[in-house]
Amino acid sequence: MGLRDALPENEFPLYIQMEYSYDVYDEVFKHHQMLWQQGKIDLSITGLGNVVERIEQIVNELRITNLLENQSAVGIISLSEPDDFKEILLHKALLEFHNKEKVLSVIQKKSGHFEVITTFGELKQMTNQFTTCAILEYLKQVLPFRVNIGWGVGSTHYQAKICAQKASHAAVSHELDCSYVITENEEVIGPLGEDTCIHFTNTVEPHVERLSEAHGVSVLQIQKILAVLAKRKSNELTGEELAYHLNLTLRQANRILKKLEESGAAKISYKKQEKLKGRPKKVYHIDFGSR
Repeated sequence: MGLRDALPENEFPLYIQMEYSYDVYDEVFKHHQMLWQQGKIDLSITGLGNVVERIEQIVNELRITNLLENQSAVGIISLSEPDDFKEILLHKALLEFHNKEKVLSVIQKKSGHFEVITTFGELKQMTNQFTTCAILEYLKQVLPFRVNIGWGVGSTHYQAKICAQKASHAAVSHELDCSYVITENEEVIGPLGEDTCIHFTNTVEPHVERLSEAHGVSVLQIQKILAVLAKRKSNELTGEELAYHLNLTLRQANRILKKLEESGAAKISYKKQEKLKGRPKKVYHIDFGSR
């Protein structure tokens, strides 16, 4: 093409010299992809149509990812016992956190709580992919009182706010400072940063509704129990373990296990004695079968 005479060596484009073979399309595509991942190119030119289709697919995936990353995320930060002085301290702490991390686009004072706005991408970073909550950890260090955070994500600001309100309710109902996330797909994640953190859905699925009716346990508790079993990768639970993960009293947890036992979804596998004194703990095997 005459480029050798027109361009100096340091400006000459990267190129591929390959002979036609059975896997030429795969090899050319991998080479283009490798150069892009290494940051060596911004533009690819090829005469192989199949390669163009694959590159277009990657570009579309990147566009979708970018749209998702920029979805609205709303956080509702509430006080356990609101008063004017605590609200001033909380506002000051939020401003300090933002000045340090630069992740909150808006901080608004509402009635009894603060509302913060960011993006889905920033929220994932702040929560380390929904495992911890950097804001909550910071507030715990600088504030002498309890706060809870509910995060909501949505394709619109309104949807994100509704999810944040639901997540805030879940966080407030917890005994300790905590943070919950609810996504636009009604996935509930929390409490973040705790051993008890579980993932479950707020959407009532037909098979979960059937389990609830069959065993006399609420849909929400069934969903949480399934999430705990999935997290533990085991179908065995004690009353203490169920209480710990579901933020229940031991009596409430034992009542649930008793209902499951009576309806055939749980049976005592064995009893274990952890201390020299006291009653041995019952270990239940949970099996919801194919109902």
